[in-house]
Amino acid sequence: MIYISHFSIATVTWGPNLQATDAFVDMPRTEADAKSQHFTMISDCSGHQNFLGKRYTNNDELTIMVYDVNGYIAGMQARVPDGLSNGYPGTSLRGHPFIKEGNNWYVTVYFVDPATICTTGRTHAQYVHDGTGTGLFIQNGTDPLKSIRIPHSEVQAKATNWGYGKCLPTMGKHYFHALSLDMSCDHFFPVFLLYNGGNLDAFGWAFKANIQSPRAEHPPNNTIAVVMDPVPRCISISGTLTTMHIFLNSQIQDNLCS
Repeated sequence: MIYISHFSIATVTWGPNLQATDAFVDMPRTEADAKSQHFTMISDCSGHQNFLGKRYTNNDELTIMVYDVNGYIAGMQARVPDGLSNGYPGTSLRGHPFIKEGNNWYVTVYFVDPATICTTGRTHAQYVHDGTGTGLFIQNGTDPLKSIRIPHSEVQAKATNWGYGKCLPTMGKHYFHALSLDMSCDHFFPVFLLYNGGNLDAFGWAFKANIQSPRAEHPPNNTIAVVMDPVPRCISISGTLTTMHIFLNSQIQDNLCS
């Protein structure tokens, strides 16, 4: 089914106080804004094999911004250093969806059709009309053009391996990929989805590692069951979980688990 969804923002990190300065932080949605906020370019569209777009970082592992050839937002990345003491990401996640570049493993999502990012890009009029993007695509291999398009409809998501966890107001209904009580954390997919009012309007990172970032959320193990069901035993008994919610629509206060 073809769908069009207009995402209006790119706001990161959940907090209990909607007015907190360290939560619900807006990310730059144009290359010009990224430069003005002292982000620096990692790579551009010129001959890069593993990822699409102009990639910018502000020395934050969780908020690498991706822009199209015209400088409009096209996606986001997070990176996990290679060689962590717990071996994360495990073998099952390496190459799908984590892709190695240098000394880091990257997970990538795109907000527009990947085929357009380094070719036509978006016009200013399209950016004004569509906002942050028109869909959510998870790169799940070394060919970004084969990224997985996520269902916009919650009904459609329920017909896949994405399973409903739990809902928390101002977060939304959490969906995790193929969770089971006895699964290995080597198979714990590092992206989760959030639906509100029946539609996709946010997503997040979830890494079984202690990633340091000013935007990171580190939920205590005894609180994870608030949003995840079932909680895999491997998550309950080992190490730190690093998460970060990324909100794509501006009515966060209306995310009331409907």
